[in-house]
Amino acid sequence: MLFDTLDGAIADIDSLQDYNLDHLIKHYGISFQYSSNLPNRVYGFSLPYTNTMFINANTEYPERIKAHELIHCLVDDSAEPLIESSFSSNAKIESRADRGGLYLMIHEWLAFTGIESQDFNIETFCVQNHIPRKYVFMAAGVAEQALDVKIPKLKLYY
Repeated sequence: MLFDTLDGAIADIDSLQDYNLDHLIKHYGISFQYSSNLPNRVYGFSLPYTNTMFINANTEYPERIKAHELIHCLVDDSAEPLIESSFSSNAKIESRADRGGLYLMIHEWLAFTGIESQDFNIETFCVQNHIPRKYVFMAAGVAEQALDVKIPKLKLYY
């Protein structure tokens, strides 16, 4: 654990003004590797105590998992893999990692596309970043706070 809270981690990342996940992993000294030895249903896991994270090499969209696991390494204090809690979608620790990961992805996507905050479109972001439907409303809430914008009522066409 490098930060006591998600807000503390986000504030530090914001001060860097670099949301590239690979740059952040290197900046915070996190050991990262892809592994083809993980079970299919385990997309990634982290060992925050040792600042280590693993992403399943067979996962279809690793960037979303990478952002999620990075947050675990920054704010969790568990010395055990968080595999069990990842299967309980309402676990507080997982929700925090999801919100933090979405925050990073939103900012990285804006930097990559050159889109201004006021032109942010949640549905386009979610489609282009392969965000599962069950996370769209969470992503909209994170975007509203992160970008200080109002997201129009979602119609969820995709």
